[in-house]
Amino acid sequence: MLLRPEDIEICVKDYGVRVDLVVDADLGAFTRVWLGYCGLLDANRNGQIALRGSRQSVAAARRMLRLANEPVLRRFLQ
Repeated sequence: MLLRPEDIEICVKDYGVRVDLVVDADLGAFTRVWLGYCGLLDANRNGQIALRGSRQSVAAARRMLRLANEPVLRRFLQ
């Protein structure tokens, strides 16, 4: 993922830029965590999601993406 103030881009190949964080996840599992149906801790324990990088990079990505340890359903505007 390239996280910029104006957008987020998903990268599936190497663009030759420095990598701060690698997210290794099944798209369905990541989506369930992002939507709040599953917590990040359980997904990580079950091997469905792994965040690899420095402690600071992992914390920053979790804040930006709002990945909660426990399930918390997101509310979207109707």
